[in-house]
Amino acid sequence: MVRGMNLEARTYRSARADLRREERVAASLGIRIWDGIDEGLTRDISPSGIFFLTKRAFQRGEAVSFTVLFEELAGHRSWALECDAQVMRVEAQGDDIGIAVRIRDSRMRQVV
Repeated sequence: MVRGMNLEARTYRSARADLRREERVAASLGIRIWDGIDEGLTRDISPSGIFFLTKRAFQRGEAVSFTVLFEELAGHRSWALECDAQVMRVEAQGDDIGIAVRIRDSRMRQVV
């Protein structure tokens, strides 16, 4: 499982920034794809989308469900953000594959 968390107090800007509805925050959070096989690491996150790195290729338009792990924030229990999303973009990122998704539905839950 990919672990760790690194939230930066800055927004992430790119050439696509003018196409986005909401600002993104650079964040390195563990992610688990619900097929039980794949995991990855987020690069940035916003209220409506996430860009993450993984080894598995997805197709544009494909539905994907995953969990983003927030481990022990400020000494409190861990949290999980469960998401149902649609793949908007797929791109090579070195040895990994970058996946940009639009979140369709999400819910937070405490990890026991």
